[in-house]
Amino acid sequence: MQYLLKATVALVVLVPLAARAEGQTYLGPVPYTSAADRPAGFLAGSFVLEDFEDSSLDFGLRSANGLPIGPGTNTDSVDADDGSVDGFGRNGHSYFSTGEALIEFPAPVREAAVVWTDGPVGTRVEFEAFGPGMVSLGVHGPFQHANGSTLGQTDEDRMYGIQHAGGIVAIRLKSLDGNTTMELDHVQYESLGTSYCAANANSTTYPGIQTVVGSSVVAENELTLVASRLPDSSFGYFLASRTQGFVPNAGGSAGNLCLGGTVGRFTAQIFNTGMTGSAAVPVNLSAFPTPTGSVAVQPGETWHFQAWHRDSSGGAPTSNFTDAVSVPFS
Repeated sequence: MQYLLKATVALVVLVPLAARAEGQTYLGPVPYTSAADRPAGFLAGSFVLEDFEDSSLDFGLRSANGLPIGPGTNTDSVDADDGSVDGFGRNGHSYFSTGEALIEFPAPVREAAVVWTDGPVGTRVEFEAFGPGMVSLGVHGPFQHANGSTLGQTDEDRMYGIQHAGGIVAIRLKSLDGNTTMELDHVQYESLGTSYCAANANSTTYPGIQTVVGSSVVAENELTLVASRLPDSSFGYFLASRTQGFVPNAGGSAGNLCLGGTVGRFTAQIFNTGMTGSAAVPVNLSAFPTPTGSVAVQPGETWHFQAWHRDSSGGAPTSNFTDAVSVPFS
């Protein structure tokens, strides 16, 4: 799993759509062996990338009809995920779906992508995105690029992307032929800010991740805080401050508090991670909590966000923190 990367130059293929929704641009299918193959200018700012290398679906993403798999003889991960671009994805992880693969985002985003890595012999692939209210933004395709093998070759791997200023809430890949099974990888979507302050591993054996989604324009008041890679059924809440900091084992926890100064706690919006190990909470920019009352975020300010959550260690109760993210507002 990777976080907050930057885009580099690659080929972009724009295919006209019949009767597609207004204002969106579909990209691909683009040959793809690593994140460096994204089209130039696409996801050029902060973004998150789910590569399934920890065998889980994180970053607040949701999908009801699939599971992470690999490594294995038949696994078709993105080529570079095993550290070597050699034409095979057997030593990485992918996401296996037994039907249409619908991936939902924790909040509307303006750019998103997914990589199709394997499917039945001769299958045609369709890509579709959905705006707020699950309104279709049009169907892209079908395309045929399957190589007829299920032995992990990566020459058939293709990225499908979408840009839509009005917001994207979900994307879907669909195989039209054969038994409709497929593998996908590298789910990517636009995020905000810059991560800092490494988190300590929690009881999942991985460090928790803080993500911020939405808009940094104060007047739009669209901001969602996402915590992921946390223990299942864990309670917690988000924190915010105008000041960075570093306090190891704050309050007797097993983690690091990465905020300083006046720290606000969104305790009116306590979350539970359920069976996904993640939580997403929309927050009101005109009423951020502080110890002395609510304040409104102002253009020109930079705020820093982190999540605290309950955990256990060796059977004993404890708590931990995610990493932190800085977001400048305008």
